[in-house]
Amino acid sequence: MQSPLMPQIAIFTASGYRALIRGQDVARCPETIAIKGMLLSSINSYLKYDFDKIYEEAIQSVVHLALLEV
Repeated sequence: MQSPLMPQIAIFTASGYRALIRGQDVARCPETIAIKGMLLSSINSYLKYDFDKIYEEAIQSVVHLALLEV
């Protein structure tokens, strides 16, 4: 996937993993929450582009985030 969102998703994933290693609750870790907020803001901005050109990358990014939440 060549989405510009993937590096941010990777950082979010790493932050969650780091919180788990430290024994923290991922849903309450301030660092992970901040990164998730920035990521959701980036997705929101990304969705303002021509949807016919970005729909595959946008859907894949949102699905990836949904899988991380489960």
